[in-house]
Formats: sequence, structure tokens, C-alpha cells
Amino acid sequence: MVKSGSCSWRYAYSIDRIIEKLAITEYEMKHLDCLVSKSIKKERRKQSDRVYQAKKRRNAGSLRREHYEGEALSTTKPWEKL
Repeated sequence: MVKSGSCSWRYAYSIDRIIEKLAITEYEMKHLDCLVSKSIKKERRKQSDRVYQAKKRRNAGSLRREHYEGEALSTTKPWEKL
């Protein structure tokens, strides 16, 4: 018995099955929001988390790698100037 407004379990396709039936390619998935494989979703989540964590570190006052490496003693080599 199926309630009105819901579908039977027979019609509840997984995202992977829908992607397979519609023959959606990896290239097309990169431009979609909903019909995306788990691996692409995971990669997007990792990328957005990387950006979020970097912003969080900057707000906490940490310096960018280029900044502190640029001023490092091994880069500036003050002993050669002396």
C-alpha cells in the first residue's frame, strides 16, 4: 500500500542508477548540482573545506606560507651580506 504523495520502493532509483540510465558523463557532472556521483561530491566537499579552513586560519591571524618563507633566514641569507 502506497500513501498518496509518495512513491513505491520500486521507483526509488539511486543517483548512480539515474546517472547510468541517463548516460551522464563525468564532464557533464562537473556542471551539474544534483545528478553527481559520490566521488565528485566528495571532491567538491574537500575543495570547499580547504577554502573554509584557509579562511579560518587567516582570521585567526596565521600568515600565508609565501610570507613567512619569503622572510626566512634561509631565503634572505644575511650571512652572505655580511
